[in-house]
Amino acid sequence: MLFANKILLLQSRDFHDETKLSGLIAIVDKRKFALNTPMKKLLGGNLKLCCSKDRLNYLSTLINEEYNDVEVFYAVPFPYLSFAREIFPSHVRIAAQDCSEFINGAYTGEVSAEMLVDIGVKSVIIGHSERRKLYDDEKSVCKKVMNAFKTGMNVLLCVGEDEVQRRQNETISVVAKQLKSVLECMIEQNISCIDVAYEPVWSIGTGNVPNNKEIEEVISFIRQELNNYNVNGRVIYGGSVSEKNVETLCNIKCLDGFLVGKSSTTDEFVHIARALNQK
Repeated sequence: MLFANKILLLQSRDFHDETKLSGLIAIVDKRKFALNTPMKKLLGGNLKLCCSKDRLNYLSTLINEEYNDVEVFYAVPFPYLSFAREIFPSHVRIAAQDCSEFINGAYTGEVSAEMLVDIGVKSVIIGHSERRKLYDDEKSVCKKVMNAFKTGMNVLLCVGEDEVQRRQNETISVVAKQLKSVLECMIEQNISCIDVAYEPVWSIGTGNVPNNKEIEEVISFIRQELNNYNVNGRVIYGGSVSEKNVETLCNIKCLDGFLVGKSSTTDEFVHIARALNQK
């Protein structure tokens, strides 16, 4: 796909090249040419604000085995990103928990996608409910996603309903709205791959987990929406995932992995990784 007066961007999971082609551009996802090649399942540990150098050192010793069928990452607070990249084994990706909707300028306290790439961070979580609650709306989430893609980063987009929306049977409509704004921006820029995490807000950190049928319904809807926009990517679940329930959750059809919060700060994360690897 060629577009006038721009640059060819080849995006893959772990690297990003830029090649000028006679003033023409195509934004191409390499995975688009290998749709018959199964992608690894995805397991993310979101450390949130529960982090320190001592904690990271401890976690880096736990996750030393490599899993054939699972890609593992930790989402780390900004100050610890470089340190985490130094101490974790190479098969564990280090991701940011957010990035700015702004590229540069007078925005005190903001961290841009370009800054993250500059220190070697190639993955980012965007749209987490804890960010949406504080600040993010659909417009800012979309800007963040597009800024991340422009730098060649891998994006995990979080979507999900709160307790009130669930009681009012609005889960699908809420998720659809959260997806639509991002997917439409992606299509406009000819970007064709994003990973999505379904995280019901009412389940995060509460121990309350939807039953497998409910999760499967939303996962299937998200996958269908990606297909409708000709977008490729993995769809994972997050929300009180633990060592106790992971084997049950692994029975969900079409599920590509998990985004784990509290349990990612302990050795439970290794047990979850092993269970997912055996799925």
